[in-house]
Amino acid sequence: LLKMSVFDIDPNMNRQMWPCAWQKLCEDGAITFESLHRRKDGTQFPVEVTATLIEFEGRHYSMALIKDITEHNRVLESLRAARFIFDKAAFGIFVIKDGGHITNVNAHACRYLGYTKQELCRMNIMEIDRGYTPQQSEQLRRRFLEEGAATFESVHRRKDGTDIPVAIASNLLEFDDEIYGVSFVLDITERKEAEKQRLKMEAQMRESQKLESLGTLAGGIAHDFNNILAAILGYAQ
Repeated sequence: LLKMSVFDIDPNMNRQMWPCAWQKLCEDGAITFESLHRRKDGTQFPVEVTATLIEFEGRHYSMALIKDITEHNRVLESLRAARFIFDKAAFGIFVIKDGGHITNVNAHACRYLGYTKQELCRMNIMEIDRGYTPQQSEQLRRRFLEEGAATFESVHRRKDGTDIPVAIASNLLEFDDEIYGVSFVLDITERKEAEKQRLKMEAQMRESQKLESLGTLAGGIAHDFNNILAAILGYAQ
């Protein structure tokens, strides 16, 4: 390494760029930036460079502290992917602290409720969930704390005052010694409408079957009555 220059191990740095980098270091006294370093086997890895200007025996030097940030970048990429999935999920996601205070929501939750993220994060879940009485909500909360998970249906109220039916799956999680409830919420308006239509059709079918049965009964009675009338008319004639 003592026989090499920084240009041999940093593919992002060359001799034409060095004067500008050195001038900035002399002006600021210290600089921090990200770059790449090349290993002896040719592979490259990301690094964070913190360079400090020092003076020793009348000469100026750059003392660079290098940190391998491969794992750091991997974690950041994982977090970005998780954030992307969180926001792009096709259902509402709520992160709730004990007591019902909303601490985080995804974009879908904001869209179907009509609130901004900032507005929702200042609210309590009870201001949105209108499917249960306070007593029922307390019973549900206790069961949730005991079992650690719950699946149920409820009603959420939008910012404009309209209500929508929802299906909710909640899990109890612990993070940094804090207890959180994470709820996944699905709008089931279409499903409820389909159920209403199905029940309506079943009721209509039952009514039709009743009328059909009544018609069959009436036809049978009329047939029997005609037989009686034929005998009466015969004797009367």
